[in-house]
Amino acid sequence: MTLHVFKLVTLVVSLSFVSSASWAQAPRCPAAEAGESAPAAAACPDPADVLASAARAAGVSLNLEQLATATTEGALLVGTSIAGFEQVPATRFPQGVDVGFVYLDVPASAIPVGYYRVNVTADAKDVRVGTYPGVARFFGLDGGEVASVEVSIETSTLSVPVPLPFPRTLFEIRAGYERGGLTGNFKQKKMLTYFCPNGSVIHIPVREGLE
Repeated sequence: MTLHVFKLVTLVVSLSFVSSASWAQAPRCPAAEAGESAPAAAACPDPADVLASAARAAGVSLNLEQLATATTEGALLVGTSIAGFEQVPATRFPQGVDVGFVYLDVPASAIPVGYYRVNVTADAKDVRVGTYPGVARFFGLDGGEVASVEVSIETSTLSVPVPLPFPRTLFEIRAGYERGGLTGNFKQKKMLTYFCPNGSVIHIPVREGLE
């Protein structure tokens, strides 16, 4: 399966992939969002531990081996894929597929700060080998839908390969700028990408405001 690189319109922002030591210096601490006490929030434990705790509260099992964390332009993004997505074929997208679990703190975005289960859908008539549109829906810890964005899906096979080309879904965070709106001004754009061995690659944009 060919993994396509997200092409930025212009200036690529250098991402800082933080360790647990620098996590405490991030713009906001996810421990506070998970409802932990003030001392726990101040300590800001390892991002994998925090994300796993929030996922357990949401009843979600994660691939923590592929956790990605990034800070850029005052934003904080943490996430990984949901265990089991590797065995779900693209033909299930019309019913909706849980692909990932993320923590987002992107001040310029219309998505509120918080933890989200990411569910991706696509119209049955669009699902095919090739590139087609879909929708990613962000569900909070209470199970309610908070936001949705249009996504791009690249599928190389409609059935799950046997054996899988690699064992777990890879998760990537990238950031940059794009020119948009009537004014043509540049605005920030983060891209969450899931490279799944089931044959699909999902590109989820997080922009300054939902379009």
